[in-house]
Amino acid sequence: MEVFRNIQFGVDIATSLTIIGALLSWLLNQRKVRKDEALRREQERQRGINDAARAVVAQSINSVISNLAGSFNQIVTDGTYIENRIDRAYAVGGRDALIRYLDSGLISLDDIQERLVTFRERISNFYESAASSRYLLIPSLYSLPEGGDAIQSLKRDFQDIMAAHNRIAGGYVALLSELRPLAIKVLELKKNGGNPEENGAAFYEQNESAVDSIVFDGDYFAFIETCVPSGREEDFRRLIESGVTRFSELDDSTKALVGSVLSNFIGTLLKSPNQLIATVLMLVSKELQLTRCECKEALVNLAAISARVHSKENTLPIAELAQELRSDKYFNVGSEIR
Repeated sequence: MEVFRNIQFGVDIATSLTIIGALLSWLLNQRKVRKDEALRREQERQRGINDAARAVVAQSINSVISNLAGSFNQIVTDGTYIENRIDRAYAVGGRDALIRYLDSGLISLDDIQERLVTFRERISNFYESAASSRYLLIPSLYSLPEGGDAIQSLKRDFQDIMAAHNRIAGGYVALLSELRPLAIKVLELKKNGGNPEENGAAFYEQNESAVDSIVFDGDYFAFIETCVPSGREEDFRRLIESGVTRFSELDDSTKALVGSVLSNFIGTLLKSPNQLIATVLMLVSKELQLTRCECKEALVNLAAISARVHSKENTLPIAELAQELRSDKYFNVGSEIR
């Protein structure tokens, strides 16, 4: 009987251990199920947040694109008006034809200047609208995994547009407003029978401040570079960047170089004022095209960000998306105006 009792006791222990093992297994399994369920719910919640964030960002970007596209259309309209008048004359016979058009009045400089001021205002409005949109776009983009690249892309675009605005406003609009009075003065002297070419030194003495303001202004370097002796362009650039603003401030080692620049500038001004004006207009046309392309680049990059946000399965970097959209297959930034 004792043997049977021992056997029964062993069976009871084995049964108990089996039950306990099963219970522990069930508890562990339930714990895993609850953990997996919690993880699934959290993932669903995150997906929901992510999807909601993408919807907000997409709506924000589309709103900004719509607003900037309207401004861009105005930029194109005003810019091409100026470009067409300059480029058509240039196409006839280069700078000489452009000078003839200015001499004969076929190109109205009053009209060009007025339109250029309007263009500057268009660029200013475009930049201000783009810059203010940062406070809408950047916080939204920050919530997305790919937001960092998008934010850096936006900031670069806005900086480029601001630089373009400064080149137009502080560069060619200002340059024409300074150069034209000198050109008018020379033309009036010639009209009244004078020959200002005979005494360039006297003309400089009478207009020293106005001439120096043009020659020593770093914003005008692309223009005044045409008066710098060949091979000395970088020397003159460094001199301007040093902060010199008057010929009288120069030391003997630099007076020879600047004297040559002044002589070339004044000589051309007295011989053919409209030659200098034509040079400015040629630079203006190039600058308008560059500015228009930079504004279009900003819109294309916004479109790339929008495409990336709309399709979270698309893992292509924003820079590569933008490159694809720039091609002639889509927006053709290099050739199409709009």
